[in-house]
Amino acid sequence: MTDTLRHDARQLIGHVVRSFDFDGRDLEGDHACYVTGTVIGIIEAGELAADGETVFNDCDRYIIAGVSHTFSGKEKLFGLDRRVFPPLNGTPMWSGETTNYVVRIEPVEQRRR
Repeated sequence: MTDTLRHDARQLIGHVVRSFDFDGRDLEGDHACYVTGTVIGIIEAGELAADGETVFNDCDRYIIAGVSHTFSGKEKLFGLDRRVFPPLNGTPMWSGETTNYVVRIEPVEQRRR
């Protein structure tokens, strides 16, 4: 991973983001699939995650905490200790495209309960 990508990714640390599972950006309905949380750091490829077990050898990733997961338009809230690890924006994919699934959503939006 390039230093430029890591620098750009670090700009999201401390911000609330939405990480989409697929190319679509639907926020409601059957095609709404994403997680919402706060970027708390970056884990580099090959680095051991805080759980002491997980290693992502393929690419650098965001560490997003305090997650709610929306799948098929239905939201499920998780505790502050829940973590997800999407690839950094700009990571090359097998298709020749680059990832761009993590989007800053501040100011913080009110979550539906």
